[in-house]
Amino acid sequence: LIGFAFVCYFGASYEQLYFAWYIKDKDRSGPVRACLLVYLVIMIGLYGLAYLLPIPGWISASLENKFYCIGDPSFKLGTSFMVLATVDSGNLYEMYRTTEALADRLSKLIKTAKVPILGTDVSGKISMWNAKAEELTGISQQDAMNLPLLSLVHESDKEHVSMTMQRAFDNNETCSAEFAIDPKGIQSAVADPAKLKKAILISSATPLVDNNGNVSEVVLICCDLTEVSCYKESEAHKSQLMSMVSHELRSPLHGIISITDMLLESEKIERRQKRLQSVSNCSKRLLELVSNIMEMASLSAKSMLGAPTILHNDLTELPKIIEEIILLVSGSVDKRGKPYVTPEVKLINNVTSLPIIEADAHRCTQVFYNIITNACKFTKEGSITIASDRDPQGQWVEISVSDTGVGIAKANLKKIFQPFEQVDSSRARCAEGIGLGLAIAHEVVHLHGGELRVDSEENVGTRFTVRLPTVMVEHKCEVSPASPRSLGPPVGPRTYTSNSVNSANSDTTVFNQVKPLLLSVDDSEVNQQAVAGSLGTLYAVHAVMSGQEALAFLETCNALPEVILLDNMMPVMTGIDVCREVRKTHGKLELPIVMYSAAGDVKTMMEAFNAGCNDFLVKPVDQKIMVAKLQLAREMSAIHIRSMGG
Repeated sequence: LIGFAFVCYFGASYEQLYFAWYIKDKDRSGPVRACLLVYLVIMIGLYGLAYLLPIPGWISASLENKFYCIGDPSFKLGTSFMVLATVDSGNLYEMYRTTEALADRLSKLIKTAKVPILGTDVSGKISMWNAKAEELTGISQQDAMNLPLLSLVHESDKEHVSMTMQRAFDNNETCSAEFAIDPKGIQSAVADPAKLKKAILISSATPLVDNNGNVSEVVLICCDLTEVSCYKESEAHKSQLMSMVSHELRSPLHGIISITDMLLESEKIERRQKRLQSVSNCSKRLLELVSNIMEMASLSAKSMLGAPTILHNDLTELPKIIEEIILLVSGSVDKRGKPYVTPEVKLINNVTSLPIIEADAHRCTQVFYNIITNACKFTKEGSITIASDRDPQGQWVEISVSDTGVGIAKANLKKIFQPFEQVDSSRARCAEGIGLGLAIAHEVVHLHGGELRVDSEENVGTRFTVRLPTVMVEHKCEVSPASPRSLGPPVGPRTYTSNSVNSANSDTTVFNQVKPLLLSVDDSEVNQQAVAGSLGTLYAVHAVMSGQEALAFLETCNALPEVILLDNMMPVMTGIDVCREVRKTHGKLELPIVMYSAAGDVKTMMEAFNAGCNDFLVKPVDQKIMVAKLQLAREMSAIHIRSMGG
């Protein structure tokens, strides 16, 4: 039996020792497991010797007992330690492998991400640069590593980026920054400078914390705004181009309309009068078209670029606006010479008394004119009713325009507020226009913080409802306070106020037996002819074609003109520049200046008033309104001179 036991022991020991040799190099827990097996073989061997040696008397029984007393607990304790070490080592290794796999996946994610990801260490040098960043900038990872991040940033953005990174490192907080990559300063540091490209990025800077709680690195996860930036730049160029085109179209139209109206007053032959009236109507419709396109382009560009749209904060009486629009529409004709309101249609004004609200009066006129004329186009019989409502708490007012026209299909209700969209866009459509009126109305109402609703049923009629707050909502746009802007008619169909001006100044005659001198400054010969024709009976008009000529005339003339009529859009020296120069030597009441221009935006008007003009008119200007404005400026100047004892 003892021999059999020894054979079994040596066989098992050989197998275990061989297995220990096999696993010692397998993983981190392999050596520990191998040691455990060797330890077991040795301890079992010692137990066997302690059992056998007392038989021949080689050791005493007392020594055997001492061995068992000491060796038995030591064996069990050692075995426990070895087993625990083996288990702990295995767990640690599994954790290490999991962490290593996650790190590898994160590294691959950063490298293959579809957004640029870069990082910097505490010294500001680049420590991370993925493939997308390389694609956008043309800077390889090898070239980018250890370069200062600020060396890639455009000069105008360096301070902002530096402050953002400093906040991330110092305060351990995530920050955002928008900056331009301009690698022209590192051309000598890269292998292929020809591949370098500019880029616009917006980034979220996230700090990475080490085991000690210190920020060791900041990772910037970016979004490419290069195309957006190019789009913004192109939109700015487009707006500038359209502004120039608008001026180039409006100026000759102003001349055509002025000369045509002047000829109409003097023409006695009815056939020629009709032809001249057709020229005038076509010119005004073309002007309306240009104005609507420019208006929609301006609103759309500002909306897309996030720029505020400036609205005037006027004290607005909506009933008066509606009444004037109805009077205007009742006498208007379409391109076929037919009246907007046919004899079969009743235009009913049921607008009652409403509180005075804060709104841009010019824009409100535009909104309701577009909605009412739209109803007239599609209503051939029945009625168009304009009604009103108000909030009992005084928070809002409503104006509704209801017609008995053709109506709109439900599928097209959302479509009608899109620019250049029309329910019937075929060549055979019955109504004129290009589909901008309702789009402009919708955008303007939205800017006021209001709501434009439409309810319609085909072959029954349509109802548009405009709800406006009584107090202007300033977060929707940049609200400009009431300013001394011209209250004359804006461009296009908004010339209805000329009727009231006409009646108020119907007794306008020559001011003195000797005509007062008027200095007309305009680079357009057609406009100069229109001014001479319309004002020649009231003033001695002296025409100059540039701002330089105007200043030279004022320096050399024996007597100053009583008023200056000054165009703004002129080459070399604009009307605003001329106005500033004149105001250096002559005050506003000493030498009044009435400016006029095709550009009637608020910014231009405010610049003109700040430069020192007395009034501002928008082309095309009704002759009677121009006469009234010039007369008012002269009368104010005369009152000032008399008060000074002049």
